[in-house]
Amino acid sequence: MRSREMYPAGVPCWVDLTTPDPLAAAAFYRGLFGWEITPAESAETAGYSLARLGDAEVAGVQAVADPTSRWRTYVAVADVAETANDVTDAGGTVITEPMPLPGLARVAFCRDPQGAAFGLWQPAGMPGAGEVNKPATWNWSELNVPDPEPAARFYEAVFGWQCDTLDLGGEQTIMVRLPGYGAFLEIIDPGIRQRHETGGAPPNFTDAIAWLQPLGAGDDDAAYWSVTFAVADAVATADQAKPLGGQVRVPPFTAGGTVVAVLADPHGASFTISQYAGATAEE
Repeated sequence: MRSREMYPAGVPCWVDLTTPDPLAAAAFYRGLFGWEITPAESAETAGYSLARLGDAEVAGVQAVADPTSRWRTYVAVADVAETANDVTDAGGTVITEPMPLPGLARVAFCRDPQGAAFGLWQPAGMPGAGEVNKPATWNWSELNVPDPEPAARFYEAVFGWQCDTLDLGGEQTIMVRLPGYGAFLEIIDPGIRQRHETGGAPPNFTDAIAWLQPLGAGDDDAAYWSVTFAVADAVATADQAKPLGGQVRVPPFTAGGTVVAVLADPHGASFTISQYAGATAEE
């Protein structure tokens, strides 16, 4: 799956960066991923820019006064106000009420009961990321929480997600899936289910929309959503981070058939890069 023109409700569809210095962010991500970051066309979206790879919108950049920079994940919804009510009913918190991002979407920001923040995205001009799962684009998002079981119940109540515990290369991980999503993918990308099965993917992998990991006892961070970008060469990309003013927080290592590393941009926004070992990130 590469180019995207729509996302079903309940599927993560967009990521953006909050930063106090959009110009520095633009320079860093241009050097790292080849993105061109320009202001969104609507004058009403002052402070919001779009990162493009070629002709495709691949991420957003929001200027903020807060010196803390971070990546945010949005989930596609049919009705942002209705879903915000579902969040509250399920025990979460709406921290920013539904509001327009003119020309792009209606959005809201929420926290789950363990404190992980996420966005709701009701398309109003842009469905979400136009390119995914290829080098220099968003690959997936991962929920990191102290207690996975109540997290699974919350997101099932809000979005209908299901969680499967998997053993990948001797390590346990939790795959988050939206039942029926694979049928949608098969329509827009015929043969994807068979490719997953042939490649040894776990059952129901075509329905996968995110991953969930328990935070360890020694982790300092509260619950959070992290983002991962696909790259052609994780080692080379990690080597570029420091000269561009970023950091390598976790050096490249191999896990579950991928080479991954955790980087941070010049203002501390953390993100993961992932290179599929033995295959291109586009597959």
